Amino acid sequence: MTFELVTEKNIDIAAEIHSISWKESHRTFCSEEFIQAHTKERQKRYIEKEIECGKQFYIINENGAKGIVSVKENLIENLYVLPMEQGKGYGTELLKYAEHLCKGIPTLWILSNNEKAKNLYRKMGYRFTGNTKTLNSELKELEMQHMLIGKCGFYCGACPTYIANNCNGCMEEHIAGDCFSRDCVIEKGLDFCGQCTNFPCDDIINKSHSTVLDKEWLLWKRNSNTNR
Repeated sequence: MTFELVTEKNIDIAAEIHSISWKESHRTFCSEEFIQAHTKERQKRYIEKEIECGKQFYIINENGAKGIVSVKENLIENLYVLPMEQGKGYGTELLKYAEHLCKGIPTLWILSNNEKAKNLYRKMGYRFTGNTKTLNSELKELEMQHMLIGKCGFYCGACPTYIANNCNGCMEEHIAGDCFSRDCVIEKGLDFCGQCTNFPCDDIINKSHSTVLDKEWLLWKRNSNTNR
């Protein structure tokens, strides 16, 4: 699996992916005339203008081109995977690659009716900021940002365990038993430890490898709660 910067040499491939994928993703709520107007040639001109504005496009390849994404500073856009290649992880890989290129907190906008995109981005650690753009009476664009907070309540970007690659972060697949905090929070239906009425509990204070949160701080927090 490789990622290739879009240039004059391969822009036709990117334009074809954009055209096919855009049509499929908008078919249920746009007129057929509007759908068919988004030809390969039109999307090529669109990509050329986007590149002129400073955006960089990338193609993901694995035995052929599978999808595209664009990045400018911290803004991720134009993430499209060919319809016949969806459900194979290419969207996730494109998103991860784009995040790596971002300067600042990765940010993106999605259509309010795009449930598939909402599920993907939420799984990858994105949350709605509350910022919106109204397109018409029935459709909006919703802003999402990457909020990489672990089930332990710690920001992964500053976690020495995460940085040392000893934890993949709660957004990756885990096996039950790998992480006490994650298992406990999921079992209780919470987002992170701090939401629990028992926080900080005996388990998180006494169990080894139960959390990256400082044990002394946890004891101070418990005493602070007790003295209220």
